[in-house]
Amino acid sequence: MASCSDFLDTESLSEQTGEVIYENEGMTRSAIMGIYSQLCDSYVYGQKMSVNWQGVSDIELASGYQKDPSTAGADNGIANYWCNWYLENTKWEGIFKMAELASTTVDGLRKSTKLSESKTLQGYLGEALVLRSLAYFELVRRYGDVPYKEGMSNSDLSNVYMGKTDRDSIYSCIIKEMKEAINYLPWMGTSDYNSERVTKGFAKVYWHVLLCLQVVGLYVMEMLLMIRM
Repeated sequence: MASCSDFLDTESLSEQTGEVIYENEGMTRSAIMGIYSQLCDSYVYGQKMSVNWQGVSDIELASGYQKDPSTAGADNGIANYWCNWYLENTKWEGIFKMAELASTTVDGLRKSTKLSESKTLQGYLGEALVLRSLAYFELVRRYGDVPYKEGMSNSDLSNVYMGKTDRDSIYSCIIKEMKEAINYLPWMGTSDYNSERVTKGFAKVYWHVLLCLQVVGLYVMEMLLMIRM
């Protein structure tokens, strides 16, 4: 039986592994579209982040006319004054999934042997970097310090259960990735890149916004330290 081990240990040619997907432009495009599809999730931009949570904070309440708004529904848990921990995980689950999908694509493309010779794959890498940055930006914007990792989760879960990362460190990381992405991305109108896709123009604007937010954040922190002293 030992002599047959190599013969029996075979791999299916149709198995969708990273080594297969990110060597092929068509399969990589499908992976990128999978990240975009997560934007439509109800707990991302499909409903909650774009509508419900815009009017639910520590200073305003969308369901304020209800008899008991503190227990009226899951959306109130996003505010600082009330939190239902049985529902809180659903709020960040969708956006963390988006970050994980993007990280998987980034890692796969960085290992691709065809990345250096394919402008198309480089453009996909730029999109994945921006979409991952966008996911972490939204997490930091709502929750402050959150768990952050640049790569995808390991299969043994060794890097899954981790503590929170300082928000300024996260900003520094995503600003660095945005700058890298700008070099890969095409301008709108190139190939099939339209206003519904991440392009070089979008990345440039987004990068400058993040830079401004980081500078303002650091200034506020310095002022608070001076006041405390």
